[in-house]
Formats: sequence, structure tokens, C-alpha cells
Amino acid sequence: YKTIAFEIYEENVPHYVIIPTSSGGLFRGVMKGFKELEKSGHIDEIPVPISVQAEGCSPIYEAHESDEREIERWSEPDTIADAISNPFPPGGNDVLEKLDRYDGMCEKVSNQEMVEAQKQIAREGIFCQLASAVGVAALKKLIERGKIEKGAEVVSIITGSGLKGSHSGQNDRSTYN
Repeated sequence: YKTIAFEIYEENVPHYVIIPTSSGGLFRGVMKGFKELEKSGHIDEIPVPISVQAEGCSPIYEAHESDEREIERWSEPDTIADAISNPFPPGGNDVLEKLDRYDGMCEKVSNQEMVEAQKQIAREGIFCQLASAVGVAALKKLIERGKIEKGAEVVSIITGSGLKGSHSGQNDRSTYN
């Protein structure tokens, strides 16, 4: 996953990088890549990391908002974003530590916000999975609340095609259309 940071660096290092977060592996890998770029002198500053989870399964978000050092198991995951529905993420405590170290932010988004973001991204020509749409949904909320200034350079990582999970029958998305 650290190569994602290298790919971002090749284009332009943003002020913020938004990372859909489930088990914590993607978040940790991206941050490792940026740390290596900083250590090697390629960048002066690591972008502010933003971890995003589904509202219906957000143990990292809840721990971060409560200033906890350790996550607690989420009792009953309830989200249409299966790919980021991890009730007890093995890398969650490390994500919390990295959010603190790099002055990161954490956000959660609802099923409806994910679907709206997925539709918005699709209008731009990218059909991503709901778990990837959380980044754009979070960006909208963070701008509205003044946590990200208008005009800031932001990268939202999209990790999977919208076809992933769309035929599984596990989620009834008709409610959200």
C-alpha cells in the first residue's frame, strides 16, 4: 500500500489525503510511504491524513473522537459498505497513534452519504465501490464544517470498482437509490 503514496507524490503531494479505513492496513501503508518520502528528502511535509469509516461500523472514529488510545469492538456492524465493515480492526490502535502523530482527522459517513458520493463520482466517470465513496462524502462534510479550507489540495483514495459487491445480494441498495 505504500506505493499509493509514491503514486500520489509523482503527481503532486496534497495538503490532505483521505483514506477509507477498515482493518487499518491501507491507512498504515499509505502513511509508511509518505514517511519514507519525507525521510528520503523527497517531501518536506506529510499530508494530513484523514481516516474515514462507515457510520454503522466506526470503532476507530469513536475511539479517536473520545481521545481513547485503544479501539473497542463494534457490537453490531450495520452498513452497506461491506469492504470497510470491520468491527475490531487489527491495525486500529496503530491508526489512532498515526492520527495523533500527524495531526490527522477521522470522520464517519452514513449509508445515504456514501450512495450520494458514489453517484457524484460516477458522474465524473468513475464507478467506485461504496467503501471508496466514503472519502468524497467525508470531504463534503469536512469542508462544510470548516475543517478543510476551500481550495486545499485533497486526494481521496479510491480502492475498488463499483462492481465489487454490487451483485452479492448481501445489501439491499434499493432503499438508497
